[in-house]
Amino acid sequence: MHITILTYGSRGDIQPFVALGVELLRSGHQVRLAVPALFKEFVMAQGLEFAALSGDPQALLRSDAGQELLKAGANGLKFLKSFGDLVRSDLLGVLADSLEACAGTDLIVATAFTFWGLEISQAINVPCVFANVNALSPTREFAIPSVPSGLVPPILNKLTYPLSLIAFWQLYREPLNAWRKSELGLPPLGIFDEPIDRLQKTNMPFLYGISPSVLPRPQDWPTHLHMTGYWYLDQPDFQPTASLIDFLDSGEPPVYIGFGSMAERDATELTDIVLASLLKSGQRGLLLSGWGGIQQTDLPDTVLKVDSAPHDWLLPKMSAVIHHGGAGTTAAALRSGRPSMAVPFFGDQPFWGDRIAMLGVGVRAVPRLQLSIDTLSASIGALVNNQSFKANAKQLADRISLENGTKNAVNIIQFSL
Repeated sequence: MHITILTYGSRGDIQPFVALGVELLRSGHQVRLAVPALFKEFVMAQGLEFAALSGDPQALLRSDAGQELLKAGANGLKFLKSFGDLVRSDLLGVLADSLEACAGTDLIVATAFTFWGLEISQAINVPCVFANVNALSPTREFAIPSVPSGLVPPILNKLTYPLSLIAFWQLYREPLNAWRKSELGLPPLGIFDEPIDRLQKTNMPFLYGISPSVLPRPQDWPTHLHMTGYWYLDQPDFQPTASLIDFLDSGEPPVYIGFGSMAERDATELTDIVLASLLKSGQRGLLLSGWGGIQQTDLPDTVLKVDSAPHDWLLPKMSAVIHHGGAGTTAAALRSGRPSMAVPFFGDQPFWGDRIAMLGVGVRAVPRLQLSIDTLSASIGALVNNQSFKANAKQLADRISLENGTKNAVNIIQFSL
């Protein structure tokens, strides 16, 4: 069977779906990944077919509109407006590329940010499976991850899903309806025809690449919604640089601090806070990616900046992991068995930061706009010295290691078709 996976976003957004594609490939399927062009080499190195989608999401995040998105933080209305400014800039090109990428396929896998896979599946008469790394199906057990923790009383948890998703749908509805009519020959959709609800009504599998040890599957979900376990892409052939090996061997395990593309326009200020916090807490540090023009010569001997290194190799060698709280990076941090914390910028990141604290594997999240030398140094001290965090993180990692999320997801796909 030929399967096309449509997905969009940064490297952290793409990698879980590459892992899913690799497992489908191992199971004997042909797999095409349709993603932004900057990930072509990454995708093809895994033996997958590649199809380019328009736009550069990392450049978008660095743009003025992207920076407004980061500044919006937990301000829902401002976040929605800023996100709308981003998605409209490349949407028509991405829609055209998505349709072309699905030519000749037997199954489409769509995500929250490429939900139009459902429109394409209807037009070319092939099934569509939904896959995502955040839970977007209504439940009474927790609010939709994009809603900040504690903002609504638990009795309203389930209501946050349709309200949020219908608001999100309005960003796309007008251009998507024009495309449905002109390119797919499909009738227009209404204000309340948000895509996740329409996908759920097809009764095709919903695959959530989330560990049930981290976020238990809600008991009020219907049977076609699955919490498969995380979708990890291991890179066992990674060859570290001599400087990285020397740094790791030269002292106590460092604290990992990396915010990915979140930090690029804010690198100097963030670096100043990070360096002062490491000094105050007496810890060595390793900075990974997203630090703009910061050079190694700008850093003390106790801190190393690395452009790239796979999380599965690097994070278990750290004393603690500090990150932005994206779903994929949180999964990697929890798998490493090291205490962690999130510094959320926007979106679902506060949700995963809260889960870390609730599971007892790290300290409470500190939103980026509240980050200071005092808050970060205190958090580093707690992560490195709290024995309960260390024990709980190791136990959780052991449970996660027994799950095989990609294999579970592939089995569900194959069983349903």
